[in-house]
Amino acid sequence: MFIQAVDIQKYNYASIWQKNPLFLHKIQKYMKTVKSHITQLLYAMNEGIFEKEHPIALSLLSANA
Repeated sequence: MFIQAVDIQKYNYASIWQKNPLFLHKIQKYMKTVKSHITQLLYAMNEGIFEKEHPIALSLLSANA
């Protein structure tokens, strides 16, 4: 089985940011909200409701989702 090479010219993501400079800002803003939600989730789970193994496992699952 051979893996076909992806044409880099076809997927030129740098040109997206050059054409729309607010695109990067929107991504950064969204990632801040995701980070804060994960932080709040971890804080709530570490308040003694579960043992330490459960919050770590759940946080890894939620981070992958």
